[in-house]
Amino acid sequence: MNRSIWLKKIRYIENLKDEELIKTESYSVLVSFILSKDEFKRNSDLKDFMTELGIDCKPYLLKSRTSILGRAIREVQKFEDEEVLQYLGRIRNRIQDETDKDIVIEKKSKENYMKKMLERYGRKE
Repeated sequence: MNRSIWLKKIRYIENLKDEELIKTESYSVLVSFILSKDEFKRNSDLKDFMTELGIDCKPYLLKSRTSILGRAIREVQKFEDEEVLQYLGRIRNRIQDETDKDIVIEKKSKENYMKKMLERYGRKE
């Protein structure tokens, strides 16, 4: 899932009123976020994120992302409404921090590509 899609989905979940619907929709964000290779290259990176969320990951869980995912979903299932929204807020902050790091402003080059090509391959008189 794309970061912008995650952010839209989190904003949508934050505006919901029904507790069961909040949990159900938050599972989709959690699943796609944890399974994303773009966000977490290695499972050890995922371990750091899980400890940031307050979810204990034992060493045997770190061998499989699906095991980590199962643990995370089990924990979220036990939480109250406010706690689920706090977790989504942490995910949103992480996504926004990563998005801010990715933004790079490209400076215009001083040379004009078209002029350069015309000088090189243009008609010679």
